[in-house]
Amino acid sequence: MSFSTSEKLKALHTDGFRLECWNELDSTIKNNVLAANTAENMVKPTGAVAVRLQSDTDLWYNLTTTAVIPTADSSAHSSLPAGVERWIQVSDVTNISLISAGAAKVCGWFWE
Repeated sequence: MSFSTSEKLKALHTDGFRLECWNELDSTIKNNVLAANTAENMVKPTGAVAVRLQSDTDLWYNLTTTAVIPTADSSAHSSLPAGVERWIQVSDVTNISLISAGAAKVCGWFWE
């Protein structure tokens, strides 16, 4: 991923090392609770360019249309396995459509 927002990267000092990284204190956090088999939108905050998504249940997401659970091999939707963190560039996105086969809790950390 490439972002043109290097001014948003903050220095993290730990054990004498300096690391430039996204600062969680600067993020906007969105939480969604999904009902089984029901697509819901996570609305992107104005100005956000990146999101880190994580869910407690396997889910599928789509950045352009309503997400559906695939019934066959498909590249139309992206999967997010439970417990995995996924970074997504969302500069040109209005919302993220999410769906899962069971109830799910999804957290999105958005950065400008």
